[in-house]
Amino acid sequence: MKIINVESFIVDAGWRPWIFVKVETDEGITGYGECSVSRSPFAMAGAIDDLKPVIVGTDPRAFEMRFWDMSRRAIAEPLGIRAKAIAGVELALLDIKARALGISVVELFGGPTRDKVRLYWSHCGTTRALYPEMGTPPIRTMGDIAELGKEVVRRGYTALKTNIDEYLGQTAVVLQRIDPVANTGLIRVMKEEWRADAAEVIEEGAQVEVIGTEGVHLKVQRKQG
Repeated sequence: MKIINVESFIVDAGWRPWIFVKVETDEGITGYGECSVSRSPFAMAGAIDDLKPVIVGTDPRAFEMRFWDMSRRAIAEPLGIRAKAIAGVELALLDIKARALGISVVELFGGPTRDKVRLYWSHCGTTRALYPEMGTPPIRTMGDIAELGKEVVRRGYTALKTNIDEYLGQTAVVLQRIDPVANTGLIRVMKEEWRADAAEVIEEGAQVEVIGTEGVHLKVQRKQG
């Protein structure tokens, strides 16, 4: 099996681009990877193009060898956009390997480590707040946030993370009780130094708890039991 083409796609996701990699083979098996970067999508696409002559004509199934081929090409500038481009291509090669073997990619790494994964709604409402023309209910007021929270509950989520208060011009932590039964909450910390006092911003009686942080964001979930 040989690689015959490498292609990237910049997809408009509203408030930021998503970048995908497509690697095609002479046996008709195609693999896909992802290597999005918010501020430099065309630089990423160019970095992927720069890798094309390194791997076209080679066997994609030997993905570790291909990784080092690409890494040697980037030896002078091994980090940043170049590293992300390599990662995106490598993901596509792993996809090809798994498809060729008729297995899940996870089987290439020893199998699954859990039977199920809990999901939370990340960036909940961000696109609605910034790009209401995309066809979703606009977010303009705290009442709109409450309605969004009810939608989150209806869809079966028990946790979410949001930063839409930034786009509403708020200057303090936002915590909105959404549903008296589900008790799903919204929370965001506007300033990094507030994170240590996160537990103090949980509204009394709102049955949510902090489950982690990401930058200045807090992730919250319904309290169990």
